[in-house]
Amino acid sequence: MMSRTAAENLVESHESHEYYADELVRRATLERRTYERRSVVIRAQVTVPGMSVLPGHTVDLSRAGASITVPFALALGQPCVIDLQLQACGETSAFHIPAEVRYCVEVGKGRYRAGVRFGEVDAATSAFIEAILKTPS
Repeated sequence: MMSRTAAENLVESHESHEYYADELVRRATLERRTYERRSVVIRAQVTVPGMSVLPGHTVDLSRAGASITVPFALALGQPCVIDLQLQACGETSAFHIPAEVRYCVEVGKGRYRAGVRFGEVDAATSAFIEAILKTPS
């Protein structure tokens, strides 16, 4: 697991002090993943209880978590609820997934990428995630 100091050192080590978010995300999560993630874009809504509701999209997804773009930074360890929306055959289904923020980095002006670990999900949500992961690209 990458410590905050190691992440800060990576950022500070670049001459121009640019924020290399993709590299930070890759290094911070590479060794911790139990399940393989798949690149998939799904409309998402991140609800931080008692604070805000943020629109976003998934970047990737696994059985245990996701990477999501959001317009504001989320705090490490912050509990949240991820609502994934799927449209098929004229129907829209929403899946509510309790989660915890594992990392959040700025990837552009007013754009952040947050990694979340899913909490307990119901059978329908679990089946939905499995179906997405098994669908051919």
